[in-house]
Amino acid sequence: MPLRSGGPITIAGTGRVAQAIGRLLAEYGEPVVTVAGRNPAHARAAAVFIGHGVEPAGLVAPASSSARVLITVSDSAIQEVARHLAHTGMKHGIALHTCGAMGPE
Repeated sequence: MPLRSGGPITIAGTGRVAQAIGRLLAEYGEPVVTVAGRNPAHARAAAVFIGHGVEPAGLVAPASSSARVLITVSDSAIQEVARHLAHTGMKHGIALHTCGAMGPE
């Protein structure tokens, strides 16, 4: 099932959710370009798992080069990542958080 690409994707987070969704997106032809996390080794491992030329990055890497950001961090880290996105110049595009424990508020 082909998806309609909306531009480059950065994934903030390096855990199982980030890796699974990143790999599926990449396999469906979506341009996942970066996976970012606080731990460089985890970011490298996630990038290798996703494959398709995905580059690892630190969480401080700017997301302004991506039209879409998938936030797969724990609920307690959402505010930190949102602040980071605001400070790195993300003014357009889509930021989506995968949340299993909290409501949309």
